[in-house]
Amino acid sequence: LERVRQLAERGSATQQQLDDLVTQEHAARQRLTALEAGREAARAQIAQAQAALRLLEHSIDDGVLRAPHAGTILTTFVSEGELITAARAVLEMADLQHFWIKVYVPAEALGEIALDETARVYPGDQGEAPLTGRIAWIASEAEFTPKNVQTRDARADLVFAVKVELDNPDGRLKPGLPADVAWN
Repeated sequence: LERVRQLAERGSATQQQLDDLVTQEHAARQRLTALEAGREAARAQIAQAQAALRLLEHSIDDGVLRAPHAGTILTTFVSEGELITAARAVLEMADLQHFWIKVYVPAEALGEIALDETARVYPGDQGEAPLTGRIAWIASEAEFTPKNVQTRDARADLVFAVKVELDNPDGRLKPGLPADVAWN
């Protein structure tokens, strides 16, 4: 365009040639502006598609069951492919390597135990060697003895709940197995 302008000033190019080139330049600039706007629109569409993909991946990820820790599945409540609602139990699992047992200590015996103190747990039959546990928690308030305590006399007393944690490397302990606990 500049070359033809210079030629038109000297009379070597016609006004028609110059006008045609000016029109072509104007049309090219308009196409460039439209293409740049299209490029920005395409970038916006890409960003929108990426956001939709992240949302879809998040939804898929929310649908995958993950255990909070390693363990053994004890009971399955649903079948594969079954539609379930939110917060419905799907399975019951337990860490069979690390157990805890809750025992109830009479108020007068509370002074004999302390947090992190060693406790002996006798699973099932007293003839077995005890497992070693650790007193992990002692209730701060007394409560009436729970119904699952074996004697009527003991049920009427106030007791403190105590949680004893222990390892179960050989699998001797099972969920729900009765056990006796001793310390000192």
